[in-house]
Amino acid sequence: MTLTAYLDESGHNDKLLVMGGFVSSPERWLEFSKECDLIKAHFHIPYIHAAELFSPKSTRRYGHLSLSRRREVLGCLMSAIIDHAEFSAAVTVIPSLYDSLTTNQWRSKHGSSYAGCVNGFLIGLVEYLDMSLGETINLNLFLENGHRNEKEVEEMIRDYKAFYDEFDIPVLGGRAEPVLSIDDYGLIEKRTASPLWAADLICYCTYNQIMRRDPLCSEILETLHGRVPGFGVCLGRKQIETMIESAADAETQKLEWQADMHQNVRYLYQFGITAHKDKRGVIFDFTGMSSVQKENFMNDTKAKFSEG
Repeated sequence: MTLTAYLDESGHNDKLLVMGGFVSSPERWLEFSKECDLIKAHFHIPYIHAAELFSPKSTRRYGHLSLSRRREVLGCLMSAIIDHAEFSAAVTVIPSLYDSLTTNQWRSKHGSSYAGCVNGFLIGLVEYLDMSLGETINLNLFLENGHRNEKEVEEMIRDYKAFYDEFDIPVLGGRAEPVLSIDDYGLIEKRTASPLWAADLICYCTYNQIMRRDPLCSEILETLHGRVPGFGVCLGRKQIETMIESAADAETQKLEWQADMHQNVRYLYQFGITAHKDKRGVIFDFTGMSSVQKENFMNDTKAKFSEG
């Protein structure tokens, strides 16, 4: 199964950061984009930006539209979302809380609250899709560009993709597949990617519903959530502390693995087996073994199995 997610964010202070958007199949996003092209042509607009559309004082892109016409634009966008989005997603975090629970050193290694939201989205996606069924999901992931921490997220996704692209461990019955595989990804703009209009809308409304109890945003979210299923993730104190603990556990496991691998390299070297570093860890090369070394290795292996 292939799905494509478009995410945006709202909140440029320490009080609240919202990351959200919609997920659907590439085919349904194509149909969505066709409808958005019609919206652009009909209302003579370059794209939809909720903060400007909802502000009567904003005249840069929507000055030629009356308040009632702006509501028509909103209605057309919501209709396209309801028709073509499979489900929504929203992740919230208080950046000041995130920063107070983490150190500069930790964030330089594991990412800011913005990166934490992307992690929260991926974790929530796996749980929402019930990945325990074993099906591999190929995910295209696009975020709107312009955030000050976007490069760290792009690097995080690139590393995740590189690791699983080369993840090929033989197991009984076939290949050990990751349950969530990143295909295409990147930073894009609303002007060229209309699915970001939908992501922008849900982020804007979620932020303003929480921070200002905005009645229009509450109405929009109630309508969307009533027609499009979805999930939400709140990165509170407990969730952030769990992220920190998980990162520490992963680091401990990595050090233990390195120590074990060092012993294995030293043991195998005596039989002419060399080791080479690789993105996945270590690759052992058996091609340089002599016939005597192969025999000694087999005898020693049999002896260890007998002892064990």
